Amino acid sequence: MKVLLRKHGLTLFWALFIITASSIPKLHAPNLGFRFMDKIIHFGVYLVLGFFIQRSLRIERSSSAFTWILAFVIGALFGASDEWHQSFVPGRTTDVFDWAADCAGIACGQWIFFKTAWRKWFGSFKFLVDF
Repeated sequence: MKVLLRKHGLTLFWALFIITASSIPKLHAPNLGFRFMDKIIHFGVYLVLGFFIQRSLRIERSSSAFTWILAFVIGALFGASDEWHQSFVPGRTTDVFDWAADCAGIACGQWIFFKTAWRKWFGSFKFLVDF
């Protein structure tokens, strides 16, 4: 159980955070002067998820295409299911452009995980990358 939580705990925590936030009725993005602020928020939240999913699926520092594709598919399916879930929450809507922002965030999070400089920086936080 400890190994499972150590490897997947952050990913599961972040996924639960997303589901919880998606379950709040009539939750709207703050108006910070950006036209598409909700898309920026979707992108950022799913960027973190993409990083954590890639970290969870990493097999002995493997950066194979299969691992990358699998992590992306898991993230994209989670984003799609989250959008579908929002259709049942009062005051929330489903938006394909939100899902596109989710997918872009997932891919960027994966990219950040693969960059050596970020790995070294995050390496000082053992609980994030577990090197």
